[in-house]
This record gives sequence, C-alpha cells and structure tokens, in this order.
Amino acid sequence: MLRDRGYYTGQVGKWQFHTYPRDKWNFTSDDEYGWHWRKIAGKMVHVTKKNELDAMEFLKTRPKDSPFLLTVAFFAPHGVDGDPQQYYPQNESFGLYNDVNFTIPLNGINMDESWNRLPSFFNEINEGRKRWHWRYDEPIKAEKMMKNFYRMETEVDKTCGNLIKELSRQGVLNKTLIIFTTDNGNSHGEHGLAGKW
Repeated sequence: MLRDRGYYTGQVGKWQFHTYPRDKWNFTSDDEYGWHWRKIAGKMVHVTKKNELDAMEFLKTRPKDSPFLLTVAFFAPHGVDGDPQQYYPQNESFGLYNDVNFTIPLNGINMDESWNRLPSFFNEINEGRKRWHWRYDEPIKAEKMMKNFYRMETEVDKTCGNLIKELSRQGVLNKTLIIFTTDNGNSHGEHGLAGKW
C-alpha cells in the first residue's frame, strides 16, 4: 500500500511473508533465516552484520526525494534448532556478560512440579521441551546459552543504534517513525520449556 502511494520500500533479513511476492518491494535482501554464520564472497559473515549491511545499503541508496519504509527482520537472537551450540554471537561480543551470572528461574532447573502441572500436550516431543533440553537442562549449559543469547540481543541493539545514527546523519531522523516489535519473547527454562511464548 505504501509503495502504491510513492514510498520507496525495503525488506531486509528473514522473510516469512511467503505468500507475499518479493517483487512488491523496491529493495529486498536474501532471506536470512536459519544461520548465524556463513561464507559470503569468500568471507565469514554473521547474520546480524549482514542485516546491518543490507539495511545500510537501502538507506544510502534510497531516492532522497521519496518517503521510505524499511523493515529489518533480524534472525538473531533465534537459536538454530538441533544445533548443540544454539546461539553463535559475533566474535567481538564474547567479552560481554562474562562477569554476569544469569539465574535460570527456579521452576526451570527444579521444575518437576511445574512441568507436571502442564497440559498433556506438553510432552517430550513438544518443541518447547526439545529446546529446553538443547539449552537449559544442565546449569553450565544454561549459563552459556543465556550469555550467548544476550550477546546476540546486544548485537541487534547495536545494529539498531547504527541505523538510527545513519538516519540522523542523513537529516531524516526527526521525521522518521521507528517501530520496534518482536516475535521472540523467549522462555528461558520456565516450566521446563524454552522458546517463544
């Protein structure tokens, strides 16, 4: 609708509008879903850095005489299901949160009573339960997962800050509406589950 009204439109990052044709946008990146690191043009690139580079390309190449809409859909901090590491932050983030002890909710570590109160469809094959085993069923593993999850969250925050700086540099920040939303309000072990709520 906005494109039909003269907006230059862009979509960067994960693409989950599979019924909506990509050619309806003026600018799209590759579908960045299901990976944290991959080789691009012979160089290892993190998905959040790729999101930032693509969003910056949109902002720097957009027509300056048109209003614009840019959607940046980060894959991070999604875990990679089935991968024993789950979360792969950028190398420069590994110094973050080293001195922080994350507390897994009591009903996440000692959760038999809490788990047993859940409806019967919460069983060992439930996706939330499988993710709990991948991430939080041992205290040392849970601590590592929480640190890497928050490292990746911080990387997304930093990228958003860099995009805001670019809007300011272009002189359009004060007339740009920025909306933050997420579908990734993760459970971190509560009730013996992990994943989106």
